[in-house]
Amino acid sequence: MSTTELVFSNLKPGVTQQLIAALRGSPAFQNIPGNLYKRIGHVVRHNGEDVTSQERIVLGLEWDKPSSFHAFYPASPQFSEFIGAIKEFVAAPPKPVLFTARPDYGRPVPTLSSAVTQIFIGPNGDKKPEGEQARATFLDLLKEAKERGEIDFERWGGLGIDDAEGTWLGLLGWKSEEELDKAMKGDGIAEAVKKLRNTEALDEYVVKFEEV
Repeated sequence: MSTTELVFSNLKPGVTQQLIAALRGSPAFQNIPGNLYKRIGHVVRHNGEDVTSQERIVLGLEWDKPSSFHAFYPASPQFSEFIGAIKEFVAAPPKPVLFTARPDYGRPVPTLSSAVTQIFIGPNGDKKPEGEQARATFLDLLKEAKERGEIDFERWGGLGIDDAEGTWLGLLGWKSEEELDKAMKGDGIAEAVKKLRNTEALDEYVVKFEEV
């Protein structure tokens, strides 16, 4: 079972394109053993607030297994070379979080390769029943709307491991921000979204990923 990694970071002003160029030109980042897939995303909303101007980015990576990630991070020479290529652009050292897929979910690639990706990170429902119920209701309503042909999206769900243990990750892939906004206003979905967003410690991001 593959492992999904997210790395959120705030950048120094005006360096987003320089960072992307550095990542694309870094052999230490492009040729990591065990890394199956990688994208860089621009965070455009956080918990409903437009943050486009804040130059916040997130790396989305897929690994073949957790041990491949740990062989790279944080002490390998290859990781040190990678950090050396990007440290001048980041405002503070980013911290990765890892997730493994929930049962019945495959790879996260369809959601990370969508034009717009909606990211939810919250406390594990096994410990927060109200959060689990809100999430299940939200996903059931989305699934029903998709089956009726009203909306179309990709989905992936995972549970946190290592430092992220006790959290869950939900990814929804959309064709556009307009499609996302339309879906969030659908019958019953708006109320379900409100309940989900009121779940304790929930973070919601809207991200536009691109190849890196």
